[in-house]
Amino acid sequence: MSYFGPSGRIRSRRFASALCWVAFGAVAASPSASAQTPLVLSADTQLPAIGASVHFDIDGAPDSHFQLKMSLAPRETDTIFGTVFLDLATLIDIRKDVLDAAGHYSLTLKVPRDSTLVGQMFYFEAVTKDGTVRSASNALAIRIEATAPSGARHPVSLAVSPDGSRAFVLNEADSTVSVLDPTVDEVLRVMPVSPRPANVERSPRIAVDPEGRHAFVVNPALASVAVIHAATASIAAQIPVPLSCRAIAFDFAGAAKRVFITCERDQAILVFEEAPHGIFVPTGVLPLQGRGPALLATLPDHKLLVGQQTTLEMEVVDPNDADGDPTVARIPLGSRPLSFALAGTRVFVPTFTPSTIIGPDGVNEVLEFDSTTWTLVDRHFGNLGTDYFAAAVSDANLVVCGTASGSVIVTEPTAFSFTSVVDMIPEESPKGLPSAVALVPPAGGGTPDRAWVVDRVRETIRAIVLTGGPPFTLEAEIPLAHSGAPRHPLLDLNTAERGGFLFDSVLFFNGSPTLPNPVSCATCHPANFSDSITSSRGFQAQPMFAVANTAPFAWQGGAPDLATFTSAAFARHGVVGGNLNKLAAADVTAFMASLTQAPTSPFKNSDGSLSDAAQRGELLFNGTAGCATCHAAPLFIPPSTDPPTLVNGVGTGLVPANVPTLLGIWATAPYLHDGSARTLLDMLDLNVTDEHGTTSGLDAGQKSDLVEFLKTL
Repeated sequence: MSYFGPSGRIRSRRFASALCWVAFGAVAASPSASAQTPLVLSADTQLPAIGASVHFDIDGAPDSHFQLKMSLAPRETDTIFGTVFLDLATLIDIRKDVLDAAGHYSLTLKVPRDSTLVGQMFYFEAVTKDGTVRSASNALAIRIEATAPSGARHPVSLAVSPDGSRAFVLNEADSTVSVLDPTVDEVLRVMPVSPRPANVERSPRIAVDPEGRHAFVVNPALASVAVIHAATASIAAQIPVPLSCRAIAFDFAGAAKRVFITCERDQAILVFEEAPHGIFVPTGVLPLQGRGPALLATLPDHKLLVGQQTTLEMEVVDPNDADGDPTVARIPLGSRPLSFALAGTRVFVPTFTPSTIIGPDGVNEVLEFDSTTWTLVDRHFGNLGTDYFAAAVSDANLVVCGTASGSVIVTEPTAFSFTSVVDMIPEESPKGLPSAVALVPPAGGGTPDRAWVVDRVRETIRAIVLTGGPPFTLEAEIPLAHSGAPRHPLLDLNTAERGGFLFDSVLFFNGSPTLPNPVSCATCHPANFSDSITSSRGFQAQPMFAVANTAPFAWQGGAPDLATFTSAAFARHGVVGGNLNKLAAADVTAFMASLTQAPTSPFKNSDGSLSDAAQRGELLFNGTAGCATCHAAPLFIPPSTDPPTLVNGVGTGLVPANVPTLLGIWATAPYLHDGSARTLLDMLDLNVTDEHGTTSGLDAGQKSDLVEFLKTL
């Protein structure tokens, strides 16, 4: 049952009282410290479970009158109290009273035992009046959990304010942000920014605007972008967007403060303007020619650079274009752009360049381009590490994460007078997964003197001191985990989690920071997706969607079970040498056995239903086109009564040919075993001999309908 009517307002007093929770204790207790100014609202948790309690503290001017308010949505608004972060249309009064002589008030609220509240977000803020002086506190976002928070957080993205006063770490697993003060290396708060996504998706990202006022959280699995007011760690807005938004960039140089967000569903850049502060209005859509817009950066000339991970290229876009075709240039890479690091007109692009000959898999390297001509200037760091998933650059340093090898490369980015490979965990083994990096300036700004590196599996931040090296000094780890201590990749993880770590690490292939295997499993299956690259053997890496239920494995179906598939991967991709560790193999197998989902399609209606075109396409899929013969629901592989490996092949020239699942096919371009079909429509157009269903007789409208259905799987 919904708590909201058609307008989004609270439906009745009974539901309003449930949303307001139950105030079972309000105690005015004086702390030992003197009254705090400005007004501060704090809580012992922002992630309470149903049936649990939340203890709020309000600190401000002594003897001032206060009101604690709650809303169902955030909205940054300038008022007579100052900046308020609550949506006035859904505002509810929680408590009115007076701060004590020390300027303090405590309030305990109990969350009702109502399972329908799980996952919902509520926003709290206090305001005070002391004579003619009015003040507003920071706002607290509260998300209701089914149970007390525990387990993995998986920090995956990091952003630092330009003045170095705040850092924000986005935790993928529980959809929270850890807010830190880099001047004292302290975690200030862990705050929810959205409901927990219910499905496996591409990794989210966080970025801070050029003025340092807001941090933006882009999560492909959610239909909103959370905006955090940096100074107060308050949620300022939830910007509605389609599912599958992936990257963000800014241009605040002109009168209009513009925010750009890439959308994979629409293969476009969504444009927003901030007016006034904290209010973001959609102003346009920039169509893209390439596909898979995973990266976005603003160039010195105010054009936008897009990293297209499906068509394996960079695309330059003019956001001021008025003729409907903003693409200025397309720079083919032949490999996935994994990150951007810009230093003036120089663009550094970490990537994995596949081999053109049968044998080695390829080379981890950083490509350097001149953005005035898009000339490839140089290639750096060939296989010094593995999986260069993140990079950052300043005038003094270029820092690149070797995620799978547990190392970070540090160099001077002009003459490359030195190159140092830093083992991020020299004290112990196994290593972690350094997955994000940001350069941190000293207090007040200036040239960054530290590189903060986020480890996704250890759930820590560790600083590399950039002055005085090489060799470079490592500071102590800052823990982000629930336990308050680093998570050991083997001791503190369950079997499937250990397997996920090994899947992402060269350790599975007996690699190390000093002797890295050129690939990890995640090199070709990043975040369980495909890298969209056709190898020198003529095959694409298949995504791992629902792999637990779609045996047999590999394009020719040579692996009847996951254990065999794991052993074959070690034999095929291991370069370091040595034997396959049986315990590691069992863990990786267990991890793959836990993969039962596919990414949520952004092409369904908001209620999960199909469009009219997709419904017509579904009828074709199950009828005239005959697709369901080999791709039967719900897994969209051959039905269990038929052998899943078809002896005579299915139009691929392979004997036998393993029929892949169509789950998540909207996100797995290009298509067919060799990537010869760029789009789903291309796949149908190429099927002139009806080797992939009976589609040659379909007219253009029917093909379009069939594509619309396929995109919903």
